[in-house]
Amino acid sequence: MERKLIANSRLCPQCDGEMKLVECNDRSDGCKWECRKQLNSKRHKVELSIRKGSWFERSNLTLEEILKLTYWWCRGVEQEMMRFEVDVSGNTVVDWDSFCREICEVNYLECEEKIGGPNKRVQIDESKFGKRNYHRGHI
Repeated sequence: MERKLIANSRLCPQCDGEMKLVECNDRSDGCKWECRKQLNSKRHKVELSIRKGSWFERSNLTLEEILKLTYWWCRGVEQEMMRFEVDVSGNTVVDWDSFCREICEVNYLECEEKIGGPNKRVQIDESKFGKRNYHRGHI
């Protein structure tokens, strides 16, 4: 929350009131957003994940695993070493690597600021510039 990776407040989608952050043992994140207000003489209970609206939202990994994978990805660590350091499957590391690249690509395309400059190295992934050629017998 301090780093603005997840929301530090949330409005209830049912009553538009401020939700409370509560601890819970039933989720890997350790807490959730909750609203138990009364609306039109009816009490409601709405729960939201703390991941809602963040880039953590669709992942089944723990927040700790996500942060570790992201850290190692930013440091340019090889996938095999990431798999070892975070203790996840090779497929998970490959998927996370692709996800991080996509996030960077979307961010770059939405940003009007130029990247690179004097004494700055920019690495371009050639797979983004066309379709791969597969030859018979090599599939």
